[in-house]
Order: sequence, then structure tokens, then C-alpha cells
Amino acid sequence: MFSNYVGFAIFLFALLIRFTNAFNIDFYNFLLEINDNRMVIERNNLLISDVDSTKSFNFKLSQDFESLVNDLIVIDNDKDEKSILPYSYDKDTNSIDIDVSDTNGNEIDLNIIIQYSHKLINLKNSVMKDLSDDKQFATISVPKVPQSEYYIHKFESTFINNVSGNNRVLEFGEDEDSYTQNDNQTGYTLKSSIEHIQPLDTAEVVNVSFKITTPMLTAKKAIRNVHLSHWSNTIQFDEHYVIENEVPQLENTFKRKEYMKYQNKNYGQSGLALSQIDAIIPADSFDHYYKDDLGMITTMKTLHNSRTKSDTMVLKPRYPILGKWKFVFNIGWFNKLEQFSHYLAGTSTEDSKEYLLEIPVIDGASNVIYENLDINIILPEGVVVKSIYTPDLNDLPGDFKKPQIEMSKYENLFDYSEEKSSEIKISYSEMNINSNLIKIPNSDNKIFIRYEINNYAVYYQKVIRLSMWIFAGIISLYFLGMINESLQK
Repeated sequence: MFSNYVGFAIFLFALLIRFTNAFNIDFYNFLLEINDNRMVIERNNLLISDVDSTKSFNFKLSQDFESLVNDLIVIDNDKDEKSILPYSYDKDTNSIDIDVSDTNGNEIDLNIIIQYSHKLINLKNSVMKDLSDDKQFATISVPKVPQSEYYIHKFESTFINNVSGNNRVLEFGEDEDSYTQNDNQTGYTLKSSIEHIQPLDTAEVVNVSFKITTPMLTAKKAIRNVHLSHWSNTIQFDEHYVIENEVPQLENTFKRKEYMKYQNKNYGQSGLALSQIDAIIPADSFDHYYKDDLGMITTMKTLHNSRTKSDTMVLKPRYPILGKWKFVFNIGWFNKLEQFSHYLAGTSTEDSKEYLLEIPVIDGASNVIYENLDINIILPEGVVVKSIYTPDLNDLPGDFKKPQIEMSKYENLFDYSEEKSSEIKISYSEMNINSNLIKIPNSDNKIFIRYEINNYAVYYQKVIRLSMWIFAGIISLYFLGMINESLQK
């Protein structure tokens, strides 16, 4: 009898919460997806009812916004053409306030998609005993139920790992019995379903663990230099990398003999050690080079793929890069300028011609997280920059993760006009850029620079002045020879 009264009281409390809050979440579908290259994506689908006149929906984040969120987008699914809704971030509550004033009716269907930084992933072990100790795991802390100020009628959570080469890779460290495990060939999925969740100020956390099978590469620093030459009709790309393998560190001293034994036992595979990087670069490239601090590395191969319209530089370091080791190197190549700089006939004149430069944010290595990226674009002398567009690489509000742009003059050896060469520096700092995301075709991953170039300053004036200096040098040598000959007499 007493239990019936308790149950009835809980029911009345739930109704009270339901009707005193501005919103009610009828259904909440939470999906956490772990992909290659430590790409962690959280998808939240919410069916919301009892929308009142406040028109601002508060969504509490499970992870710190400023340090761990790389990208966040809110989509309204109710409209025929799905629209993106604006939001603002509240630092005190680590939540976002979504503007739903343009939504129709008293029900909303929202998709909140979050892409997290690789820093969300923690290694279970900091060291590995030897090379054969390659069964390492990483963990991610996630809430068991959502932290929300609204009543949730039903909550379902799904955890998916799409890392290739693993059949069972997701496991819960705590409270595993409350989850239904569903094993399939494409990955490993865990599901749970909970009903009647009251508003929570704090959330219980569980750990999801998954197996590490490949090197975890992070570019601590990457510098991309781009040199344009209308004189030679070429564009040069030079990329400098400082890449760290963030898998557990080897406890004992590395020995080449043990590494070769490990490779022989595993059919030539290197396990968690980095033995090769494939850098995808633009098609029709030429004059490639690959070097480190010691000089040129001759083990590089260049492959041309006509089907994908790209080239591949196969790079092998001088030695395998183990856990916590850094790999410092440079790669470079040339392309024809017309592949990236497009002539704008409609706005050009006979004396001054306009061009639109279109280059990717980064080429180079795949499966790499870029923490800091600097792009330096050097335009030839006589150029006047009309406009610059740089992608934000995220949809976050505010300016704390926007690229920084600087312009300065660049001194080239044979610059003679008053309009010296221009250098445009674009910096992405603390961005945690996933190379697999920015290489998606037709995505916002390119830099556009519209510039005007004076033909007289670039071509004729340079030829005339350079010819005069060469002529003066030859005449000077001739007169010096005559003087020397007269002195000898």
C-alpha cells in the first residue's frame, strides 16, 4: 500500500516538473560515434514539445566547450529545407541557448551535432612494455543520462565505433549490465534506453573504452609555404611538419633487431609505430623533395592516380616513430600556376590583370590532427590584394577559434618595383584540425585570394632593369680587364 502512495507521489512530481518547465523533451536520441583518426562526433536528436513564448532552448553540454568542442551545429528538422539555428554560449553553465524563435508550432525537432577534439580521448596506459604489447586501449568519459533542466520522457543512447580492423572495440568500464551489446561486422555498438528522467544539475559519468590499432599522429606544428611566380608560371608548395606519435611510450630502449622480429611476426606490419606516411597532393605535380634536418631522404616515392585526380607522396622516416617520439621533416613540390590561379577576364584591363587564387588549406599527410597550422602565401611584386577569404573550419560563435590574417611585404632578390612582393600569413592556432575532415570534396576547405597584377611592373620593368644590371656588370668586367691589362704593361 505504501509503495503505491510513493509511486503516485513520484508520478505527481513528474507531472509538476513537466508543466512548470517551458519545454519538455519527449524523445532524446544520443549517438556517440568514434571514427578513424580519433574523430569523435556526438549527435543529439531531440523531439521537444510545449514550446512557449520564450523561444530560447537551453542545451547543456557534456564536455567543456572552449577546450574540447571543435565544431557545433544546430539543425531544425521541421522545415522542408533543414535550416541552421543560431545559438550563444554561456560559459558559467557550459551550455548553449538556441534561438528557436523562427520555428513553427509548439513542437521542435532538433539535431545538435558536435565534433570533439582528440584531447577528449585518454590512454589507459602511459607506457608499453615492448613492441609486442600492442593491445592498447583508450577511453572517453560520457554521461550515462543527459544533464538537462527539462523533463525527458524517453532517452536512448547509442555508441558506435567505426575504426577499421576491430570487431569488438567498445566496452563500458562501469555498469555494463544496464546496456545491451549489439555486435556486427562494421563496428561495435552499445545501446541503452531510460525513461522518465527528471531535470538534473549533475550527470553520472561512465567510461567508454576502445582498442588502438594504428599510430595516433598529431602535428604539433605545421607550416605551409606557397610561392607564386607569374614569371615562370609555377606555384611552389613547401610544408614543414613536427608530428608526434601519441600512443603509449616504449618502456625499454628501442632496438632495431626487436623491431624487425616484430615486423616479421606480423607480416611486415608496424603496429603502433609509424613507418610510413602517405601525403595526398594535387595532380600533375613535379620536382618533389623530402628532407629532414640531416638532408634529403631518398626513400620517397611519388604515385600519380588519374582516377582520383591526385598524386601521392609515399614518405618513410629514417627509423620507426614510436610512442611520444617526434618526426620532423619537410616536403615540397611544384605545380603549374594555372591550376590554382584563374584569370578574371571580366574585371581585367590591358595594363592590370586580375586573378583568383584558389588553394586548399592543407595537402600533405592524411590521418593527422593539426594543433597549430600556419599558411604563408607569397605573391609576386606588383600585386595588389583585392580580397581574402579563409574558411573558419568550424561553426562556433565568437572569434576565439577564428583564423588570424596578417599582411606584410616580402623581400625577394630581384624585386625592383615599389610594390614589393606581398606575404599573407594565415594562422590556425589551437584548432585541433582533423585532416580527414578538411579534405572532404566540395567542403569549405579552400582559401581564396583575389589580386591584381601590373604587367609593366612584373614583366617589362623587371626585364629592363635586370638587363641593365647585367649589361653594367659586363661593361664593368670589360673595363676592369682593360685596366688590369694596362697595369701589367
